[in-house]
Amino acid sequence: MSTAALIDEDGAAPGPGRRPRSGSLTRMAPRIGLLVLLVVLLGLLVPDFLSVGNLLNVLQQVSIIGVVSVGMVFVVLTGGIDLSVGSILATSGVVFGLAVLGDVPPPLALLLAVLVGGLFGLVNGVGVTVLGIQPFVMTLATLAIGGGLALTVSGGSGVVFTREDALVDFFGSGGIGAVPGQFIVFAATALLGWLTLTYLPFGRYIYAVGGSREAARLSGIRVNRVLLAVYVIAGSCAGLAGMMTASLVQSGEPTAGGLTNLQAIAAVVIGGISLFGGRGHLLGAVVGAFVLAVIANVLVLLGISPYQAQIVQGVVIIAAVLVASGEIRTAVRRLLRRSTAGAPR
Repeated sequence: MSTAALIDEDGAAPGPGRRPRSGSLTRMAPRIGLLVLLVVLLGLLVPDFLSVGNLLNVLQQVSIIGVVSVGMVFVVLTGGIDLSVGSILATSGVVFGLAVLGDVPPPLALLLAVLVGGLFGLVNGVGVTVLGIQPFVMTLATLAIGGGLALTVSGGSGVVFTREDALVDFFGSGGIGAVPGQFIVFAATALLGWLTLTYLPFGRYIYAVGGSREAARLSGIRVNRVLLAVYVIAGSCAGLAGMMTASLVQSGEPTAGGLTNLQAIAAVVIGGISLFGGRGHLLGAVVGAFVLAVIANVLVLLGISPYQAQIVQGVVIIAAVLVASGEIRTAVRRLLRRSTAGAPR
């Protein structure tokens, strides 16, 4: 059985001789349309939303959660989940801060932060593949371990550093021209992820494993290696995001992860990527991350308190998923059919 035969039209090409695809772009239309509609409506209703300065703020805000979401896509496409990315982000940020504070060259400090994230991902992957622990349980445990480790290493407080360095500035508040450096990193990460899922055999294996692990195994795919790799990728992306967060605030904060894991999962779900694995397009997670960033930005512009903002974000996420998935249209059609069937003739 060929690997391509394991993947349907929502994943890769169904037959030999055709290039694998990371999902049907036509199915992205509702998500992209939702984002465009949201931006247009908010531009009409909220003053200053479409100003250049504010739009650049949106690009800045979407970047960190966007990088984490790219890594989450790889895990979710295999039918897994990673709840530990918030703690990985915080721990990697603390390690980066300590490294910079210890006069470690920023490029090496960056590499160290990514390696810490990758190590966490490796632990998750080993737990899932070798120990047979369910991804939800394994990454929940790593979430707790990472959070405690970040607090222990930092002494419970932020690791503040001041370093005049071009790399730290680029990954933080700097950029190229008016374009934030963090957004450039996010765009590069998303592009690399798309190329991997679309053109490399590894991407084809990911969709195959998510579609059916047993069928993938029978076709010759080393399933455990694929699963191990996707968790390392997710951890590395979270480590990169931790370095970006620390560079932005000039401090490695042990509580920086916050709701990053839930936001990354929300971006993936809004983007139409199946939590059961095997279906979805990485562009969907990019769109989902933008939806969350736009909502968060508007709530700040409207002066809504952070506590109320969480409620609004939760409601909007549910609505966005329903609209993008077509559930509302299906429900309306059902109601119309019922009303028509019950009408007197």
